[in-house]
Amino acid sequence: MNQTSIKHEGDRQHLAAIHGEQMSAVTFVRDYVQLHFDGPTINAFTLPAVLVKDSVLAEGDVGYRDALCARIGSTVVAAYADPGDALRIVFSDGSSFSISLRPEDRQTAEAALYLDGQTKEWASW
Repeated sequence: MNQTSIKHEGDRQHLAAIHGEQMSAVTFVRDYVQLHFDGPTINAFTLPAVLVKDSVLAEGDVGYRDALCARIGSTVVAAYADPGDALRIVFSDGSSFSISLRPEDRQTAEAALYLDGQTKEWASW
């Protein structure tokens, strides 16, 4: 794993490669989503919750897909994973994605997979 992409600080893993990047696309693939950041991609097998202002939208909620796609073009100001809790991506407008890493919320063995499109480095949770 490339240490410039994933930095460890205690149990928290910082996804430094997407900090300062804009989200460029959201791809819906059958039962998971891909979050694209002009190179790096996060496959979320446990679907993210979208936090916008005082609202939390989850899969199945009216406006959920729109809320995911509305972040396209937004800049990432923080991205980190707290193993056993959640992977969080915070955007410059104050909204965020939260991908649960708790075992009881997983649909597959992995909740999320990070792929760096340039270096081909990866990480999973």
